[in-house]
Amino acid sequence: DLMANHVKAKGTQLVQDEERNSDPVQYVQGLLAMRDKYEAVISTAFVGDKLFYNALNASFESFVNLNPRSPEFISLFVDEQLRKGMKGTSEEEVEQVLDKVVMLFRYLQEKDVFEKYYKQHLAKRLLGARSISDDAERSMITKLKHECGYQFTSKLEGMFTDMRISKDTMEQYKRTRVLTRSASSSRAE
Repeated sequence: DLMANHVKAKGTQLVQDEERNSDPVQYVQGLLAMRDKYEAVISTAFVGDKLFYNALNASFESFVNLNPRSPEFISLFVDEQLRKGMKGTSEEEVEQVLDKVVMLFRYLQEKDVFEKYYKQHLAKRLLGARSISDDAERSMITKLKHECGYQFTSKLEGMFTDMRISKDTMEQYKRTRVLTRSASSSRAE
């Protein structure tokens, strides 16, 4: 109980900090750093006791939801990471960051708000071809599917399917156009 109250107090300070709330990336990084810190304390000082992990999770859930912009900020953090934040990092490092973000996602009570923002950000990344990796994008969607089920991610997966179909159609059109041009130029000769 003492640890849970301490974590809640520190977390409440963090989510109500006006300076941090002005930058979504800094806000989420603060949450992730705090989670890592207390997870390390539990694993070393309390030998990974489940009771302490449960208290940590309950504490995080209580204060993460105090900030109504948490779903948006977490989505913006993922967007930033998948656009340029994780360039030059290994697949394992990308997976670690995504796993940590999904941990924060679990604490959200308004997962549908996160989904709305995530869908918008994903669409912009896909249409602008600004994602660092399709594999990282698919990995994030797989993690969300594991957390919330197929219904939650069906539209996100549909975006990838639409992009692939569009790309295939454009390539087929270009091949057909080249063949048509070469056939018409040989007839003209």
